[in-house]
Amino acid sequence: MISFGVAHLFYISAFGWKPVKWIIGLVLYVAVSLFVYFVHTKLDDILIIGVPIYCFLITTMLWRSLARAVDSRNFLAVFCAIGAILFVISDALIAVTMFVGVPLPCARLQIMITYYAAQFAIALSTADDGPALQRSIRKKIK
Repeated sequence: MISFGVAHLFYISAFGWKPVKWIIGLVLYVAVSLFVYFVHTKLDDILIIGVPIYCFLITTMLWRSLARAVDSRNFLAVFCAIGAILFVISDALIAVTMFVGVPLPCARLQIMITYYAAQFAIALSTADDGPALQRSIRKKIK
């Protein structure tokens, strides 16, 4: 969990803090607070500290990706947001199966599909779609 938390710090840094979009953040933090409230009784020892911190980090990562995608004219920011959403879904599936004890059919498969799709979408969001690429495409068309 620590290594994933560190990875989310890097994602947060990469996604940036502009635009802020406080409303998106507020809604997400209320939702994750409710989730942590209901799950915390199922946690033991170190997880009772680690899970809320990790939830805060992944929620911040989701907030930053959604804030970028909402006003962006760059379709790659949308891939970033999709990746962040899938990452949260993957981690929520882990939490529901491990901490709450809800048996999901093919849980491991569901977790891994959403996790790898999340990583793919976030990686895809780094593709260059800048002016140089657009000029290159226009030259090839002419």
